[in-house]
This record gives sequence, structure tokens and C-alpha cells, in this order.
Amino acid sequence: MGGWLQAARVLAGAVVLLVASRAGAVEPAKRHRVTGFEVVQMDCMELATGRVVHATRAMRLDGAERYLVTDVEAVTTRLVAPEALDCQEPEAERRFEASRFGRALFGATVAPYPTRNDGVQRAEVPVQGLFLTADLCPAPASKFAGRLFAAIADLSGEQGGPVPMGVAITGGWLRNHAGRFAELVALQQAGKLAVTWVNHSDAHPFTAGLPDGENFLLTPGLDPSREIEAVEIALLERGQLPSPFFRFPGLVSDQRWVDLLLAYSLIPLGSDAWIAYGQEPTAGSVVLVHGNGNEPQGVTSLLRQLPRLQALGPFLPLAQLFGGPL
Repeated sequence: MGGWLQAARVLAGAVVLLVASRAGAVEPAKRHRVTGFEVVQMDCMELATGRVVHATRAMRLDGAERYLVTDVEAVTTRLVAPEALDCQEPEAERRFEASRFGRALFGATVAPYPTRNDGVQRAEVPVQGLFLTADLCPAPASKFAGRLFAAIADLSGEQGGPVPMGVAITGGWLRNHAGRFAELVALQQAGKLAVTWVNHSDAHPFTAGLPDGENFLLTPGLDPSREIEAVEIALLERGQLPSPFFRFPGLVSDQRWVDLLLAYSLIPLGSDAWIAYGQEPTAGSVVLVHGNGNEPQGVTSLLRQLPRLQALGPFLPLAQLFGGPL
């Protein structure tokens, strides 16, 4: 595709998003009620399919008991009624530990524990394609990289379906951008994007000038449970599924936080291609840009590189970091 045509299509998509927002065409969905939310660790057999799932959260959703479970081979999440599961089957635990999800979870949460960029940074198996992720850190309500999401959604025709995209979302962004969140959900419903919602913490604290050991999630006085759970509850209230992935703000962490992710059955997600830092993606890379409007140079660079990146293969769902789904 010629550069001018690509630019025109990106601009057109961005205008559509902007007009829809200003016209009030995309409204936030009705909220669901989440109560009794708790962390669980259960390996279960799904009665209808025989598939093994790892139950990670229990709750009442609009008054009905539900488990949030991760399919241990597909590495995707869904909500399941307790009566649909057999969580006493001994074989389930063995299959979980040997599964794609089990191996990924345990492999990504062991020593060493680098302060910067711990976790999965690229595909653990050879793949043809890349893994696109966009971070939504807290930002002023006026800021949003609509051109990024419009350009990626526009690729759905070329990819023959919704374009997979990991969106690392914070509670702070979500509370301040209800309309923009609704636009992203609308792109999913229109078959343009297939979003994997990555937990990026609730508050995402940051103080310029502080060393990493006292900054981001290592800021003294944080409630770690709230930083994880508040985002998951906010997504469920809005009809969206939290994924089994977590991205540390600033890609900064320590052993305490990595151990906590293991207890929450969350895979830490890093990146080997943070575009704004000039890191060049290769096949299998986890690509990182910011969709919150705070890093426009990264978005501009990514959009310029789209033809080269597409030559490496399609954008792939994060679940395929560990091989294709079974």
C-alpha cells in the first residue's frame, strides 16, 4: 500500500472515532454488579468439554456465582458457573502443571528478578508475526491516541478478521476515559479489534526523578491487592474479561511483586520492542506503544513502520506467545 494511501486511511479512521465520540454515538455500557470478589486457586475439569481450566477468581456477577477461569491450553479466560466444573478431579492439577499456561506462569515468575523488564518479552516458540500491545496509563481526559487504534482496526480487512491487540489498562485511565473505553469496546463488537485486556495496575504511580526502587509499583505505601483487583473488577463491571497477563508500570518490579503475580496466577508481560525507545521489532516481538496520548512519538514511529512490520507477519493474540491454541 502506498504511504499516502495508508496515511489517508489512518486519518479517516481517526476522524470516525473523533466524530463518534463528540456526537455521543458510543455510550458506556450498562454496568454489571460484582460482589464477593476473591482470589482462588483451583484446577478443574469442565464437565461439558473435558477441558482443564485454572479457576483464579470467585465472585457473584449480577447475583449469580461465577468463576473466572483460564483455559490451560488456550491461555484465554472466561466466566463459568461453579456447577459446570469438577474441581475435585486429581488429573486436573497434573494437566495444569504440564500445560501451556502452567509452564508459562511458572517459567515467567522465577529468578532472576531484574528491576527492569521482568516477564515475557517475546514469543517462546518460533512464530511468523508480532504481538502488539498498547499501554493506557493514567492521562488527562483530553489525551488519547485515537489514530493508533483507528490504524490497527483498519488492518482487519487485510488480516481477514479482528486484529489481535493487547491493551494494558489502568484503573486510573478507565475512570477518566469512559467514552474512549466504550469506543474500544465498540471496535471489538464491530469485528475490527480482538482485545486482550492486560492488567496494568490501578493507580500506576509515578514520580519524576525518583529511582526505580522507590517509584512505580515500588512506591512505599501501596496496597498491592488493590492495584491488581480493582482493575479486574472494573473490567468485569463493564462486561469485559481480564486476561491472565499483567504489565508492570514502567516495566519496573521486584521479587515481591513477581511472587504476588504468581499467587494471583498472572503472567508478567514485558517487551523487547518499546517503539518510543527506538527498539526494533523482529518476528515474535512483544511490541509496546502508549495509547494514552503521552508518547506520541512512539505512535508516529509505529504507524510509519506498519508496512515493514506487516511483512514480518500478522499481529497475533498474546495467548500464542506460548504456541497456538489447542
